[in-house]
Amino acid sequence: MEAEDAVISRVFAVTLQSDQVSTSANPPVVLLDGLAVEMKPGGHEGSNESLRMSSDLLDRVIVARLIEAPPADYPQSPVQYLLGCYARANSEQRTRGTAESPELLKCV
Repeated sequence: MEAEDAVISRVFAVTLQSDQVSTSANPPVVLLDGLAVEMKPGGHEGSNESLRMSSDLLDRVIVARLIEAPPADYPQSPVQYLLGCYARANSEQRTRGTAESPELLKCV
């Protein structure tokens, strides 16, 4: 579901799409390249366009984000990053679209 992917991307500041990486965002959006390769059929490299994050993958997304090295100039420690995720999840729960969708609430 594209909406789940968007919510997870906003809360955890991660993406599986190389064209959605943003170093100017606060916090920067990090590409989970290792997870993207794992999720592709046969583990082949190539386009990630069809890959989407979902609530079923939350544990893998979080572990991948904490394991993969962030960009060299990444401004937060892992603890600060997790606290930021908590704050963004709380904020996301208050938005009308997320609050009214049981599927999206599972993502936060």
